[in-house]
Amino acid sequence: MTHQENRLENTMNYAELKMRVMDVKGVGTEERADELIRAIAGHVVSRVDETLAHDITGRLPEPLTFESLREHDTGLGSATTDQFFDTIRHHFDLRKDRARQV
Repeated sequence: MTHQENRLENTMNYAELKMRVMDVKGVGTEERADELIRAIAGHVVSRVDETLAHDITGRLPEPLTFESLREHDTGLGSATTDQFFDTIRHHFDLRKDRARQV
């Protein structure tokens, strides 16, 4: 199976993902939802080795590609989970429980 076929077979719908993120109180707009999705997915993809990163992004919907997410490295490569969520919370002005919910 090619990478593209794998992507089509195993992916979720990006519009549905964005709507779920927008449902989190405090997110609000599509633009903020896009930014949050890219920041969180980019952080995850940047913390793992390239092979695993390709596997992860192969299961994500367009436009969440390996190339686009590696650009969204948050600079928190060695951050703990709590530190990461604190950064997301402050950057997007979300309550701590809302940042974890996203």
